[in-house]
Amino acid sequence: DNLEGIFSRFEVAWNKLSDNTKRRLTLENEDKLNSWSVNKLYSYFYRRLGIPVCYDNLHHLLNSDGISNEFACELSYSSWPAGITPRFHFCSGKEEFPRKHTDYPPSKYPVEFEKYRTGTSDLCLDFEFKAKDFAIEYFESNLSV
Repeated sequence: DNLEGIFSRFEVAWNKLSDNTKRRLTLENEDKLNSWSVNKLYSYFYRRLGIPVCYDNLHHLLNSDGISNEFACELSYSSWPAGITPRFHFCSGKEEFPRKHTDYPPSKYPVEFEKYRTGTSDLCLDFEFKAKDFAIEYFESNLSV
């Protein structure tokens, strides 16, 4: 199926949603090649319907669609409406199985999130690590948020 056809079917369903549901809906980039990258989500869903893009750093690593992590972050961040804090997903893939999440964050803070660490822009990072609260403690202790 082509992307335009998929988008057209989505748009039909979108038009049936309540305004409250539309205000809450976001779309996350996909990790599989030839699927919904940040660039495609931005072009099809944000530009046409105003749906914000939730950036997932691991998914982007696996399906970058030819754009840098930093630019993908910028596109995603810019898609969120004023007054709503953008929500991004932060995770790492296992070396032997890149799509499987690691237990703990990497020892280095992702470059694409660096500008959001400075406090000049609001950003909510959802952690997707298997160790859950222990991963957050590790992050706070080792990466100095």
